Amino acid sequence: MSFIESFDFYRGAGSFPLQRHIDCEIIYVTDGSIEISYGKEKLTLSKNQLCLIPSGVLHRSYTPDERYSRYVMFVNTWKFSSGYSSLRLQNLISGIGVYHPVTAEGGEEIQRIFEQIKTEYRSNAVFSDDIIYSLVIRLLVHIARSYPELECLGVNEAQGLVMNIRSYIQQNCSSQLKMSKVAERFYISNCYLSHIFKEQSNMSPKEFLISCRISKAGHLLINSEKSIADISEECGFSSPSDMTVRFKKECGMTPREYRVSKRRMKAQGIELTMKNI
Repeated sequence: MSFIESFDFYRGAGSFPLQRHIDCEIIYVTDGSIEISYGKEKLTLSKNQLCLIPSGVLHRSYTPDERYSRYVMFVNTWKFSSGYSSLRLQNLISGIGVYHPVTAEGGEEIQRIFEQIKTEYRSNAVFSDDIIYSLVIRLLVHIARSYPELECLGVNEAQGLVMNIRSYIQQNCSSQLKMSKVAERFYISNCYLSHIFKEQSNMSPKEFLISCRISKAGHLLINSEKSIADISEECGFSSPSDMTVRFKKECGMTPREYRVSKRRMKAQGIELTMKNI
């Protein structure tokens, strides 16, 4: 799909390393419970609860409950935002002004929405993208209405500028992008770029660039047979060893370990999804 990077159903206990996604992660717990820690905070999600983890939020997930099952969907923030004009929702999924997971209660209606997304995601029929778009917007609005602080954040010029800078970095992360050139592109100083980006995104533009490269590399590791060296070059890393160091720091595992782990999880997720049709 054009803006959904992945959509799966998982079941069973497990733990995940400290990680930060450039895509927005949306979780819906259908049974059991999951613990999500971020910074010094921790939250526990139980059955029929939703959680949106904005882009760029460093977090760790732990699922000690064998009954645990969830839908999980990753939304490419800049692709989604390019086709939808609500700046508040764009800020929510992009982590601009919102630096932590946001939760909401679910229920039968939310369950039906995820089932519909699953159906359309698999079919990839005419208008499937449009239907999924409308369903994801319904989910985001439901979550946003459960987070009244979002209304108080407002939408200012600085947020709009950072949103555009983020989109530019995401689209050009494979090149040898220099932050000085990014600053020139938006007619601001390098110092102001660092300041405003950190202020609005809670991370530096350089950290965001690296996370974009890791996100793209992760997608290729899971969905292609390309070598580590080829993926490293394609994603803008200076060398395969540079990619390995960055991956280890960001994801807690090497690119090769990441490929094996995520492919195993994806295979299990697809199998479980088929069982739940």
